Amino acid sequence: MMMSEWRKQWYQRRVRGKTKSIVLLLFLFALLCGLVVVDGQQVCYVRLDQLGYFQEDAKTAVVMCSESSPVPDSLKVFQANTQRPVFSNPINTSLSGWNKEFSYLYGADFTNFNQIGDWNISVFAGSSTLASKTFTIQGGKALYQPLISNALFFYLAQRDGSDTVSSVLSRQPSHLTDANATVYEIPKYKNDVLQGDLVKVGGPVNVEGGYFDAGDFIKFVQTASYVTDVILLAVRDHNNTVGEGFFLEGLRFIEWLSRMWDNKNGILYFQVGIGDGNNKITGDHDLWRLPQHDDTLSVSPGDKKYYIKYRPVFANANLQPNASISPNLAGRLTAAFALCSQVYRTVNQTLAKQCLTYAERIFSLADLKPSKLLTTAPFDYYPETEWRDDMELGAIELFYATQNSTYLTLAANFAENYIHNASSPDTINLYDVSGIAHYELLKVAKLLNNPKIIDDVYSSMLTQINVGLKTSKKDPFNFGDQYNSGDDLTPHAFGYALESHFYAELMNLPRLGFLPFILFFSLCFKLLCSLFQILSSF
Repeated sequence: MMMSEWRKQWYQRRVRGKTKSIVLLLFLFALLCGLVVVDGQQVCYVRLDQLGYFQEDAKTAVVMCSESSPVPDSLKVFQANTQRPVFSNPINTSLSGWNKEFSYLYGADFTNFNQIGDWNISVFAGSSTLASKTFTIQGGKALYQPLISNALFFYLAQRDGSDTVSSVLSRQPSHLTDANATVYEIPKYKNDVLQGDLVKVGGPVNVEGGYFDAGDFIKFVQTASYVTDVILLAVRDHNNTVGEGFFLEGLRFIEWLSRMWDNKNGILYFQVGIGDGNNKITGDHDLWRLPQHDDTLSVSPGDKKYYIKYRPVFANANLQPNASISPNLAGRLTAAFALCSQVYRTVNQTLAKQCLTYAERIFSLADLKPSKLLTTAPFDYYPETEWRDDMELGAIELFYATQNSTYLTLAANFAENYIHNASSPDTINLYDVSGIAHYELLKVAKLLNNPKIIDDVYSSMLTQINVGLKTSKKDPFNFGDQYNSGDDLTPHAFGYALESHFYAELMNLPRLGFLPFILFFSLCFKLLCSLFQILSSF
């Protein structure tokens, strides 16, 4: 039975029918704020977490003022519906300034207030009172469960192909010509301008389906495999929480990745669509339109918009069979298929076996001495420079799928190689999955019988976390990344939170609470779309 048919049948059968946060970097207290004008000049805001607070987490408001006087000196928490005061605390923490407009910031702590419900805060500054808007305190599931629905909604909105969901943003089927696509040579770019024309090398291939990338309609294995890894890890370890929606969406990711891998010939198709063209070829980034519009174009070869409707596919090594695969792609794609085998084996053994076959074949083709990594065309869309972490993740997920100790040994070797050779170790994000791979490896550390590797991996995780901690101590919101660093700030903040949670779990430390976050999962994972960041507070 085809995977898509099985998934539809499953859908019809099943879906229808504490520790305070270590000074953790997490989140700008966005949007939920009160405003007061003091003495005609002083402007202050009370900034709170817009989602609310986990009951057992640290709870802090930040008072942002434009002038140095008067100074906020105390706070009170009031029950929202009755305005009955229930908690008070002095304010004696002065924070570093935010910018020229708000140079005076103060930390208003109410961590010791743990009652579930809806509340307001009043901050007292001299004779003036600053009132916040209403916020909530809840247990983890009540607070974060709605975000899981929001995340699923995002994935449904990003679907490409014939099975879009019309109730989500009025989506319509799109890019149906991908089912009969032509393969072209990997294009050459200079300053993101396509050099020359596209040269046909093969096809047709069926690459219909999948998910859009970040803000455009291109589809990449580089990013989709990363998303699949994260979703299937969440489904495997937290299935009762994420529910059948992500169980099915993870399967849909696997369906598309399976179309991008020709196991018979050992060929990986790594991209569908072209973002930037030239004066003769219109690229996806040159147009602003709804995705279904592309199917309505009346174009012929040679027309500028031809590749908007008939989207090019690019293959590893330009269709050379059994060619070595860039290890970043090989590692994360191996992990995706190995996780598929783990997650779906109890409901579809045929699929699980197929996924495991794919995973082992791709892993065996990884180029372990790459001169340059392959990500996307052009490369600077996703300029990944590290690959050992991807191979560590692929190896450890193969171990979980097979219980073959060879893969465990390989995972440990890749971990050591990463620790001692990575040019710029990073926390969990699209470009570095070592935090996830280390966590998966350390869960079975007792099987390694190698204390040095175990200690090195623990130290690697702690080193990554400490980078964020060091930065957070200089920021009034305890944010763990530098705003002007050029990094994707959101995934790094989430990555630090997730990796800290993993480390605490592995070390048998009390569970770390997390300040809530706004969750709109981006398939390029400029918004690190880790479901674990929701699940960690359940």
